[in-house]
Amino acid sequence: MQVAAMGLYVIKKEGGESGQYDDIGIFVDGMIILDNIESAAQACVVMLGVIYALNLPKGAETLLRIHSKSAHGSGWG
Repeated sequence: MQVAAMGLYVIKKEGGESGQYDDIGIFVDGMIILDNIESAAQACVVMLGVIYALNLPKGAETLLRIHSKSAHGSGWG
């Protein structure tokens, strides 16, 4: 099992429609650094800012590749 050092988390509302979440946030090294983000799209943009602030160019490339794959069918919600 691979452990992520940085990522987005999404907690879906129980019985909610697609796109309805209880919480969306960003974690780094197992610690939540931002929570209650309004949408998955906004979380991606904020995550790019965090990656830039932490000077992790490889992280930006990975996030964009994941987003591209989700936009073509696998989706997040």
